[in-house]
Amino acid sequence: MAVHVTPTRMVSDTPGCHLVAERRSDGWHVPGQPAALDMHRAMLALLIAEVHAVNPPPHHPVWAQVADWRRQLAYPHLGGD
Repeated sequence: MAVHVTPTRMVSDTPGCHLVAERRSDGWHVPGQPAALDMHRAMLALLIAEVHAVNPPPHHPVWAQVADWRRQLAYPHLGGD
C-alpha cells in the first residue's frame, strides 16, 4: 500500500483502490467527502480507502486505526494540522 503524492494529485497504488484526490484552489477534493479537505485529511481518506480495498479480517488491528482516522475526518479539531 502506498499513496503517491504530487502537488495536485494523490493516487493509491493498492489494487482495488480507485480513489483519487485532486487539489483545487479551495483544498483537496476526495470523492465521497462533503467538502474540500486539507492535505492531511485527504491522505486519511485515501488510507481508509486502501484499507477497505485490502479488506483485512474483521479483528485486524488496522480497523481501530481506521476508526480513529474517520473521527479525524469528522472532527478536524481531534488531529491533523
